[in-house]
Amino acid sequence: MAITKELAIASIVITPATGAVRVEQVQRVLEDGHELASADRLAIAALEALNKITAGEKPQPLKFAYAAARNKRKLGEFVQTYEASRQALLKQYGDKKEDGELNIDDQGNVKLVDAPAFGKAMAALHNEDLPDLKLHQVALADFPADIDVGVMEALLPMVLETDYTEPSEG
Repeated sequence: MAITKELAIASIVITPATGAVRVEQVQRVLEDGHELASADRLAIAALEALNKITAGEKPQPLKFAYAAARNKRKLGEFVQTYEASRQALLKQYGDKKEDGELNIDDQGNVKLVDAPAFGKAMAALHNEDLPDLKLHQVALADFPADIDVGVMEALLPMVLETDYTEPSEG
């Protein structure tokens, strides 16, 4: 979605075959100043981080790989549900061409009939009770050693708070 004076939201692209998720617009401020609910933001960021770290050919520690697989499934379901709701709102408030398809401008943005109403509907979506997104946790010692700071920040909810121990085998 394009950032306008009225509204800026995340545009999430999900590849059904692989489950890969990409956020094309990361500013998450609605027209009335509400930010994306923290659980929405954390879920999207965590899923992106898991996709990034597990996309490579390098094998991951067993405990981390197991937690990553479980969390990718759980977060993917949440993000797909969120995206389906967002798409429904775009269909409801988006301008439609004669053939009934959404009217999209030259930059790939949906033209909105009523941007303030769309912003309020998105705010209501973000204020809904969110499902429990408790992630499967693993000890920090079982995380990959070469993880970058941005990925680690997104995956902090996966860290099992324990005293530090040496990484386990496998």
